[in-house]
Amino acid sequence: MELKKGSIYTPRSGKKGPVKFVCICAHPDDCEIMAIDGIQRGYRASKYTFTCVVTTDGADAERAGRYIKMEDKRMVNIMMNEQKKAANIGRYHSVYFMNYTSEETRDQENEDIVNEYVEIIKELKPRVIYTHSILDRHPTHVAVAIKVINAIRTMKKGDQPKVLYGCESERNLDWLDPAKVVTFDVSKNMRLQRQLIACHKSSNASRDYINACIGRRLVNAVFNRDEKKKTAKLTTKAINMTTLLRRKEFPIKRYAMSFVDDLYTEINDMMDRTL
Repeated sequence: MELKKGSIYTPRSGKKGPVKFVCICAHPDDCEIMAIDGIQRGYRASKYTFTCVVTTDGADAERAGRYIKMEDKRMVNIMMNEQKKAANIGRYHSVYFMNYTSEETRDQENEDIVNEYVEIIKELKPRVIYTHSILDRHPTHVAVAIKVINAIRTMKKGDQPKVLYGCESERNLDWLDPAKVVTFDVSKNMRLQRQLIACHKSSNASRDYINACIGRRLVNAVFNRDEKKKTAKLTTKAINMTTLLRRKEFPIKRYAMSFVDDLYTEINDMMDRTL
């Protein structure tokens, strides 16, 4: 297929075979932060591969150091090349650069992105999609998650992925009811994890994402309450948003607020028991 505004990149080291795992993210530096579970699965698998779909061009990325005065056009090229480098190291099947602006992505009336998500998903036919959590604090991240949900809702059940995960990124998910959070054991190959995040030099010039991401995965594992993952050294978290695909009329906002209601109930009950 041809993207309306963007391009498709096939890494030199790209693996062949069907794409089972796909990450649909907002920015060129999001995938390696939020979808390491899918990246690792694709990296290790002999029959399946991983693909990254980047929605925005990264023009409004935070800048620091030698990038602080970088013009938008050059910044877009730098971030694209950084994502390509990560794709080569991670042996991705492909990277779809959609090249929309953040403003276009946050536009609730923009159906172009939704329609393009549908075409990409139909072409790749993934079983698992990782996207942003609808509980995230970044508005572009949430906009992408909602558009992904809306896109899949328009598809026939046979064309839909089996699972849709909303991954932690700008907001941690350690406050969720353990029964309602999915924990991924990503303990293997820490070197690969560091290499992937280190590819995004322009982002790391602003913040130390390498140590922050590895640190969060370590913290998740140490304070983990999932008995099945109690021996894990590094874990990431997500919410299973598949129910929003099967129940097409269920309001997304109501679903999101149910997690807040659970937290309120948990704290309220704790206070009642201890005061």
